[in-house]
Amino acid sequence: MWIRRRFLLALSLVILFASLLVEPTVGRAQPPPTKHLFCLQDLPRAVLLGPIPVGCESIDCCPGCPARAAIDWRIRLAADAVEAMVLEFEGLPADARGRLTIEGEGRWLDERRLEILPGMTLVRGFPRALGGRSPVAVARVSRMRSGLDLVRDADRPLEFSVEQFVGRVRVNESRSRYWLVNCVRPPVGPASQDVVRLDNNTSGDNGIVLLDARRSAGCVNDEVLRGSGNVSIGNALSNGVCRSEVVVFSNHHAVQVLPNVTTWTDAAGDLLPVPLVAPWSTPVVIRVLVSPFTTSGGTGKGDIAQDDVDRANDLYGTMNCGLALQPTIIDATGNPNAPGLLTRMCSQAASLRTQIGFDPGKINVYYIADVKRDDAPDQSVRGATCGMVLSSTDPNEWNTILVSTLYEDPETLAHELGHAFTLAHTNANPDFTSKNIMWGSGANRTYFTEGQCFRVNVNSESALNKNGVRTGPTRSCPDGTTSDECPALSLDVTPNN
Repeated sequence: MWIRRRFLLALSLVILFASLLVEPTVGRAQPPPTKHLFCLQDLPRAVLLGPIPVGCESIDCCPGCPARAAIDWRIRLAADAVEAMVLEFEGLPADARGRLTIEGEGRWLDERRLEILPGMTLVRGFPRALGGRSPVAVARVSRMRSGLDLVRDADRPLEFSVEQFVGRVRVNESRSRYWLVNCVRPPVGPASQDVVRLDNNTSGDNGIVLLDARRSAGCVNDEVLRGSGNVSIGNALSNGVCRSEVVVFSNHHAVQVLPNVTTWTDAAGDLLPVPLVAPWSTPVVIRVLVSPFTTSGGTGKGDIAQDDVDRANDLYGTMNCGLALQPTIIDATGNPNAPGLLTRMCSQAASLRTQIGFDPGKINVYYIADVKRDDAPDQSVRGATCGMVLSSTDPNEWNTILVSTLYEDPETLAHELGHAFTLAHTNANPDFTSKNIMWGSGANRTYFTEGQCFRVNVNSESALNKNGVRTGPTRSCPDGTTSDECPALSLDVTPNN
């Protein structure tokens, strides 16, 4: 009898464990998702779920499973208003990413951040914790849907869940449901303020709004207002004979120019949405002719080129010019023609284009040993933008920049690119200091003005427009021009964010 009872007990356990292996959603009872209300305006970078530990919820959560069996995550995102979420891991072993496989709507952004798109994502192969602290992840919204309307798209559900499995046994689960609501609704009906609304401002930039409009006292030009969401502008009246335009600058977005705005009426409470978009992606091809050349580590000239690109990206981004360099750095030291081309001036740059290489429609930068002045060939300079030096209309010459490696000035590339974007030297302008990027022969240059960034974007001769990088209205605003269409070159708004 005793043997028979032991046999029946063992058989029951085998049947129970087998049933767990058949059904992938077995384990603890699935709880209903936690339901929350959440402001649409607060979503970017907000923690929606976490911390989520990698591993079992309880000790011995998978009886009979191999002790070292890997853990798989099944991640589900369902949301209309959200384009992507990010799982940020802490404590994940350095080599774990290489052992994990991803199926579905996910991709690694770096060693610890996993981007999740709407739909289902499977991540297989997490190490099963065997003592010590388990890795954990928190879930954040990283991108809102482009063109999101905070009024129309309010009251939308967002569901996010992470289920963890050892084999076919669910050993842990985290689930949340949010109802997204508009917590700052623009005025409806009688109100005291018109509003410029900055949509898709996922990084929370404190945007700069330049306003041309009609006020009760008459036409106003380049009024400066600030905000990160709904920017109240008082009561802008119907245009009448006044110019009506809105320009928006911010750290992480392209400059937005909205001419001929017809939104404003004589009654307050009008709303102008301004969708912010990513900075203009600007291709730059850099060929380094001078040894030693390295692309990472060391102290070679390839490193200088990359450092210069990083510095230029920082300046054109944080100073609100709204562009991002996309560099291709090429080691040209092995080119058999390179030794004879290490000293050049712009009138000789055609030899660099034909013998070293040139990509039409992109900005081409040549790092050489010595750049000479065309008007004084015995003098060396830090760099030259050949279209400006030669007063040329040839697009290839405007897309040719020479940089000398005799001077390790980190702002030379940003300065020469400024010329390619139509900016001239500011040395003779009393409104500028030697810290301006376009100050010739300056040291430790640190800033552009909004007036300069405006011209970088809207001047029809700017490389952004001539190379087809940017879309949007263009006009002619030489540096010395101040008009209703062209803000003063020295117009500066600080802080920039």
